[in-house]
Amino acid sequence: MSNSELVGERWQAKLAASFVASGVGLCAKGNLGAAVQAYKSALAVTEMLADADPANSESQGEVASCCSDIGYALVGQGRFGEASDFCVRGLSIREKLHALEPLNVEWQRRLALARLGMGEVASGQGDFLKAREWFSAALLIREALFNAHPDNTEFGANVAYVYRVLGDGLVLQDRLEEAYGAFATAVALVETLAQGTPAEHGFWATLVDLHRRVAGVHFLARRPWDAIRSGDEALRISIAATQAKPDDLKWAEELYSTCKVLGDVASFEDDALQLETYLKALAVAQRMVAADPGYLPGYVCISQALSRLGGVLHSQRGNWQLALDDLAVAREAMGYLVKIDPLNLCWHADFAELVRMSGEVEALGRQSAAARTSYALALSMYEAMIAIDPAGGRWAKKAADVQNDLADFEEAKDVA
Repeated sequence: MSNSELVGERWQAKLAASFVASGVGLCAKGNLGAAVQAYKSALAVTEMLADADPANSESQGEVASCCSDIGYALVGQGRFGEASDFCVRGLSIREKLHALEPLNVEWQRRLALARLGMGEVASGQGDFLKAREWFSAALLIREALFNAHPDNTEFGANVAYVYRVLGDGLVLQDRLEEAYGAFATAVALVETLAQGTPAEHGFWATLVDLHRRVAGVHFLARRPWDAIRSGDEALRISIAATQAKPDDLKWAEELYSTCKVLGDVASFEDDALQLETYLKALAVAQRMVAADPGYLPGYVCISQALSRLGGVLHSQRGNWQLALDDLAVAREAMGYLVKIDPLNLCWHADFAELVRMSGEVEALGRQSAAARTSYALALSMYEAMIAIDPAGGRWAKKAADVQNDLADFEEAKDVA
């Protein structure tokens, strides 16, 4: 290879790396649509380099990494069919590289990540059995790596992450005790890893997230005091971290999510405490957007907090107009996000859910015509999402749920 060719190759490799770095930054801001485009630009460059030197395993690995990056971003958007294509391609390359060098630790680590991506796609498509198979296959690799390198805290955190996604899948299947076991295993591991690290370290963020998930399981299983204990532990860590890094929006997001879960749990006690906790969550979310209007997760948090206040709390109290007012503002926040990234089906789904909740409140408030319109609109939104991503089984289930809501509404109206 001539010097000019070598310089050109290095320049292209740096260009690909800059596209990847841009994608990572956009993901951190919540702008997954733009991130997908950045990762696809990186893929185009890495494919050119790999085609020029097909025997170079590093170049092939870069192609696989770009495919995985695109796949994960598409999963975050809810575009599971397209995500599957990229994840399958990335997995195929990773399996070939691993077969060539089975003792290469980096290839093992990347293969586990590719299997996780396949599990995320399967979960999004509603195939929880297949997702569990992929997650378990990834866990085999990650546990083997951690056992071989017990001082490598990253490997330990990787193991904990798999237990977390396994727990998430079990919650969706209503297998709560098994989910609790998976989350508890992850908590015990991360608590060990976090010892001696600063309060704002990433391990503590992981621990907050896991405690919230444990609290959620206890909540669903109707164990209020256990839920409160887990939620309070998450809150304690979140407050310590936000005090250490008050300008860190990621920690503000953790604090918001913890307040939201504690608001859910407060429903076991009294609605005054629930209202206070949801309002605290909303205040945190509003501060996030005020601090950085470009931080898109902040708008999601505002929408979620208002949906809790309107669709849950005010609706339970029979304050129909207050509920509808809160839901209208929540829809406005999600509408803003949908305009920014019209292909983010997860945001479309959040918007559709707010419309469905509005229909539910309208039905309870005896606004029949408005309720019928809201249910029909929510159904049409899910049907549009199915047309975009036919492989996304999650959207078909949501559409079926809205159809059932509409049928129940019509039946109740006829009886009345």
